[in-house]
Amino acid sequence: MGDYTLKIVPQGQSEPTETVILSRPGEVLDAIPALLDANPDCYRIHVYLGQARLFSVDCTGKNVDDVE
Repeated sequence: MGDYTLKIVPQGQSEPTETVILSRPGEVLDAIPALLDANPDCYRIHVYLGQARLFSVDCTGKNVDDVE
């Protein structure tokens, strides 16, 4: 199937400052709160499966529908 890529984007920036690659969906869900805690300037975390964006969360972990 492919790997999951999480891209951490800080407020006011369009490029991620960190990218994490994971292989299982459960790892993705477990990683989001830890990444938010480790990146206090995080504005969005975009989650991809291969090249397809699955979803994004804001700094509180809430799902958002914006396209950036």
